[in-house]
Amino acid sequence: MSRILSITVLTTALFGLVYTNQSQALPASFPSKSTLYSQLTEPKPSVANTPDLTLLSKAVGTFWQTDRAETESQMTISVAEKGIDLKIYARVKTIVQTGDKFQTQLEFALPGSKTKVAYTIISDGRKVWTYRPDLRQYSETTPSKFKNGSNSMWIGVSSFFFISLNETQRQEMISSLGTDRDLIKAMPPANLKDLIGMSREVDGQKLYTYAYEINADKIKFVFFVDPTSTATKKIEFNADAQGVNVNFDEKILNRNNQVKIDPQIFKFSPPKGTKKVRNLKIEPFSS
Repeated sequence: MSRILSITVLTTALFGLVYTNQSQALPASFPSKSTLYSQLTEPKPSVANTPDLTLLSKAVGTFWQTDRAETESQMTISVAEKGIDLKIYARVKTIVQTGDKFQTQLEFALPGSKTKVAYTIISDGRKVWTYRPDLRQYSETTPSKFKNGSNSMWIGVSSFFFISLNETQRQEMISSLGTDRDLIKAMPPANLKDLIGMSREVDGQKLYTYAYEINADKIKFVFFVDPTSTATKKIEFNADAQGVNVNFDEKILNRNNQVKIDPQIFKFSPPKGTKKVRNLKIEPFSS
């Protein structure tokens, strides 16, 4: 397996590393993608909780087994700093297909408020549209700019990772895993030094967790796998920077990788009376 795919296997399994692309969404003090990758390959002391790499390999294979998926998830974003403790809830339904094609239905809700803010995000592989019905506004950009912008996190972490590989890379990934189920053989051991694995009970369900932590930057990524189905059930990301603690929790309610797709869902036609704006930033609050 090539070095690029070796890193992709690990970062796909650790889902949260996608946020290293979100320079606009995270504090400026967070490390860049290249910095994180260099930290992944630096020798580190061994950890006590040796991860189950066979399960990790199977989980990655389950995630990438088809060129499409439909995911429904519930996201909770917690922000805490001195005197402030805020929680934001979002429901996300995303249909993705390799080739940078996706459709996302996103709805925010604040605790104690009946007000909800909804967005639709659509990509046909060449253009990405973000639409907010209540404001009757939409914006347009390219897939590459969208992936590097702050809006990309809202299609769901797992869905974002799914479109991070093209179809050729996905097939190469599956082929490599199919002939080599032990990730130790597929990746340099140094890449796994900071990976911790353990069994945990979450909401009455026994899951296996994989955690990666960068102590120097106070960043931690965790994802939860059902050891029976090898499906990813939950993703967590936590960071402390400049006195602000941010915790991102995505609970995957349902994932269907056999979904039938009508190509029309990846097309967007602005409703009559809708105004095109230069940048429609996704905000969880009503304007």
